[in-house]
Amino acid sequence: MDTTAPTRTESIPFPRKRRSSPVRAEDGDYSPGADRIVFSEWEGPASKPADKGVRWLWKLFTGLFIPQERQRFLPTASGYTLIILAVGLCAAAYNTGSNILFLVLALLLSLFILSGVLSWMNFRRLRWRVEGELPFRCGERGTVRVRVDNQKRYLPAEEIFFTLQEKDHKLKEFVSLRVPVPAGETLRERWVVVPENRGRMEVILSGAQSKFPFGFMRKTIGRPQTVEFSVWPKRIPCRVQQHPWSQKHLHGDASRHPGQGDDLIQIRRYEYGDPFHLVHWKATARTGHIMIRKMAGDEKEGLYFYLDTTKLVWRTSENFENFCRLAGSLAEKLFAAGQFRGYFGPSLSLQLVKKEEEVWHFLDLLSGLARETPRATGERPIIRKNTLQFEPYGETGAQAILAGQVFATS
Repeated sequence: MDTTAPTRTESIPFPRKRRSSPVRAEDGDYSPGADRIVFSEWEGPASKPADKGVRWLWKLFTGLFIPQERQRFLPTASGYTLIILAVGLCAAAYNTGSNILFLVLALLLSLFILSGVLSWMNFRRLRWRVEGELPFRCGERGTVRVRVDNQKRYLPAEEIFFTLQEKDHKLKEFVSLRVPVPAGETLRERWVVVPENRGRMEVILSGAQSKFPFGFMRKTIGRPQTVEFSVWPKRIPCRVQQHPWSQKHLHGDASRHPGQGDDLIQIRRYEYGDPFHLVHWKATARTGHIMIRKMAGDEKEGLYFYLDTTKLVWRTSENFENFCRLAGSLAEKLFAAGQFRGYFGPSLSLQLVKKEEEVWHFLDLLSGLARETPRATGERPIIRKNTLQFEPYGETGAQAILAGQVFATS
C-alpha cells in the first residue's frame, strides 16, 4: 500500500449548537456523495454529554489522583532531560542549602504542573472520528480523513496529531494537523492510500496525541477506533469479443426514423439513480413531484451474471482474482449501457439491478468473494440464454461466456 501522497487540511465552520448524537446531516459539505461516507463513532472528551456543577468539580478533583480511562503520559527526550535535571537540582539544593537552587527547582516543577493544566485545556471539548470516502478500489487512490471538532468557545486546539494504521499490511502513518483547530470550527486531515488487494481493509486510529504546550510530555487520549472498508476489484479493460448480442445492444439498434426514441409506456415517481434526461417536466410541474418517463426500451432483455465460486471451476487463486475483476468491470460497462439486469449463483438468490446503488452492492459482494468448496445439496439454478457465465481462460485469466460463445476476456 502506497501512502506517499501529500495530505491536505480542510477547515469548515462548526455549528455551536450541540447535538446529542452524530448524524449524517453534519456531513453536508461532502455532497453530492454524502451517502457514500463511512465513519466511526465519535471519540474524545466532547463525544459524551458534559458534566455540570458539583459533578464536574468532583470529576476534576478525582481526575488529579485517578487518571481517566485511555489517558497516557510519556515523557519526550526533552522531558527526560528535564526530569534528570530536576533530580540533580534537588540533590544539590538539599546538600548545599542554597535558596537559589530551591527556586530553580520550584520553577522546573511548576513547568510540569503548568504543562499538565494546559494539555488538559487543549483536549477539553474536543472530539474526533475517522471518515472514509467510498469507493476504495484495488490499485487506485482512496481517501481516509480524520475529522476533529473543537467545541470550545474561545480557545483553539494546538498541535494535535494521530496515528493511523492499516491492519493487514502493518503500515503506520502519522497524520498531524498542521494548523490549530480554531474555536467552534472543524478541521479534516487527509490520508491517501492505495489498496493492493481486494477484500476488507481495516484502518485503526490509535487516539489523539499532543505535545502541547512545552513538548516535555506526550499525552494520548481516547480509545482506538476501527473503520472497515470494502476494497472493490481492480478495474481492467475487458475485451468484448465480436458477439451478436454485443453488436446489437452495446452499439445501439438501427432505426428508420433518426432522432425518435422509444414509445412512452408509463410515468412514475423519481427514484434515486434515475437519469435526469428522463424527467417529464410537465408531469413534474403538475404533480409537484419529480416524475420520470418509463420508455419501452427499458423493458428490453438485458444480461444476468451467474456467479459460481466453487473450487471445481476456479482451480487457482489467480484465475479467481481475474474473474472478480472481469465481473466488476463488465458490470459497470453494461450498467452504463442499460444492459445489466441482475446476478445470482448456486448459493445466492436472484438480485435485480435497477439503480447505481445496486451496482455498488454487487461490487461490495465481489470484494468479499472467496473460493468455496462445492456442496452436494441444492439444485443448480436455471441458466437462461441471456446469462453470462464465467470460466478460467489460460493459466491466470478469466472469460465470460454467453450462449455458448465467448463474450469477453480479461
